[in-house]
Amino acid sequence: MSLGPIDVFLIAAFFAVLCLGALMSLARAGLPGIRLAVAANALAFVSVSVLWAMLRWHWSMTPALLVGNGVIVAAVLLLYVALCRLSDRPVPVRLLAIGTPVAVLGYLAELLVWPSMTARIVLVSVAHVVLMTSLVRVVWPAAPSDRLGYGRWFSIVALLFEIALQSTRALVYATGLREVRDLGDPDPWNTAFLALNGLGLAALILGVVLVGNDRLVAERAREADTDFLTGVLTPRGWHRRLSALRSTGGGDLGILLLDLDHFKDVNDRHGHAAGDAVLRHFVDILRSVAGSGGVIGRLGGEEFAVTIPGSVPGRVQQVGQSTLCLLHHQPLAYEEASISLSFSGGLAHWRMDEPLEAALRRADTAMYEAKATGRALIVVADVDAAADQDR
Repeated sequence: MSLGPIDVFLIAAFFAVLCLGALMSLARAGLPGIRLAVAANALAFVSVSVLWAMLRWHWSMTPALLVGNGVIVAAVLLLYVALCRLSDRPVPVRLLAIGTPVAVLGYLAELLVWPSMTARIVLVSVAHVVLMTSLVRVVWPAAPSDRLGYGRWFSIVALLFEIALQSTRALVYATGLREVRDLGDPDPWNTAFLALNGLGLAALILGVVLVGNDRLVAERAREADTDFLTGVLTPRGWHRRLSALRSTGGGDLGILLLDLDHFKDVNDRHGHAAGDAVLRHFVDILRSVAGSGGVIGRLGGEEFAVTIPGSVPGRVQQVGQSTLCLLHHQPLAYEEASISLSFSGGLAHWRMDEPLEAALRRADTAMYEAKATGRALIVVADVDAAADQDR
C-alpha cells in the first residue's frame, strides 16, 4: 500500500494534535511565547485539516488553498514570534510587517493571476527558507556565554533540515527536474516533499516544547538557588557556586561567615517586618562593597557567607571591614526608628586541595569567637588550624 498526499496530511494532523497537548502542558507555567505557540499549533492543525479535506472530498482547490495556506502563514508567524519571546529576542516587527504582505501578495498573484503550480511551489519554498534562516538566528544564543541547551540544539537541527528540504524542493521544481500538476499529485517526489515537510514542522514544534521545558527547568533551578527575601544565593546555590569555582581550578579563596548581632532583639522590639528590612539593608550594603564579583549566600536566618573569586583572601577581609564601617554610619531608618546594625565575622582561608566543609568549620569557629569577644568585629581563623585538621 503506497502513501499518498491524503495520508500525509492525515498523519500531519495527528502529529499536530500530539504537539498541541505537549504545548498546553507548558502553557500554565506562564512562559513567554508559549500561548502563542499553542495558537500556532492549533492553526497548523486547522490548515492541514482543510487541505486533507480538499483532497479527500475533492473540494474546489482555489478556495481551499487560500484558506489552508492563509491559516498556515498565520501559524508560522505566530510560531516565529513565540520563539522570539521564548528566546528573549526582540520581535522584528518591521521585517514581518514588510515581508508578510509581499509574500502573501506574491502567492495570491501565482494562485489567481498566473496559476502555475510549479511557480507557486518555488515561491513558497523560497519564502520558507528565508523564514527558517531567520529563525536560526533567533534560536542561536545571543551571547557566547549563553549555553546552547538540548532544546535549542534540537530546534536548530529541525530548522536546518527544513532549510535543506525547501531549498531542494525549490531547486527540483525550478529547474524542471520534476513537474507537479496540483497538491494532490501522487508523484513520489511530491509525496516525499509533503511528508518530509510535515515531519520537519512537527520537529520544529517539538523543539519549541523542548526550549520551553529547558527554560522552565532553568527558572525553577534559579528560584531554588535564590533567597526570595534578599535576592542572594540560598545555601544550595552558594555551595553549588563554590563547587563550580573549585572545578574550574581557581586559586585559594577567603571565606567570610557573617552573623548579624542582636537580630532577635530587632524582631522582638520592632517586629518581623523590621527584621526583613534589616536583612535587605544589610545585603544592599554588603553587595555594594563586594561588587558584582562577590558570591554572597544566606546560609540561614541572619547568617551569611561571602567570597570573591579571583582575589586573595585578604580582599574578603577588607570587604568585611568596609561593610562593618558602612553599617555603623548608615543605620536603617524604619518607620520612626533608627536601627543600628553590626555583625560578627569569621574569616577562613580555603585551600583548593581541602573540602569546603573544612574551611567553613574554621570560619564558623572564628565567627563564634568574634561573638564571644564582643561582637562587631571579624576574627581570622588560625592559619595552623587547617594543618591541625589534616593530622
